[in-house]
Amino acid sequence: MDIDLRDSLSYQEHRGEGWGFWRVVEPYIAAKDLSGAEGVTDMYDLSKELSASTSTDYYYFCLTKNVIMAALPDGVSSDDIGELEGTESIDCSDVKQSPPAGTAASPPPSPGDDC
Repeated sequence: MDIDLRDSLSYQEHRGEGWGFWRVVEPYIAAKDLSGAEGVTDMYDLSKELSASTSTDYYYFCLTKNVIMAALPDGVSSDDIGELEGTESIDCSDVKQSPPAGTAASPPPSPGDDC
């Protein structure tokens, strides 16, 4: 999503795909890091508009990766998880963990909008 947002591309397909994966692991992560899990869940809240980082930070990717990797269940390693294709060169160690400026709530869907 970070690249989509920075390049002014539609990010909703990647957001929906990530949300689907997140919903599977969310209860396990929330059991170890409720605050972190809430931050990731908030990112997938479709009533909120996301903003691009003004730098080359990968805020949304790094937020999710850092939360998940820090809360892996006992006996699960980063090797078990693997690496998301195309992210091998991303260094999340210096990415600030606060949303990019301009991230704000979108208005809720209109009545009758069943999306």
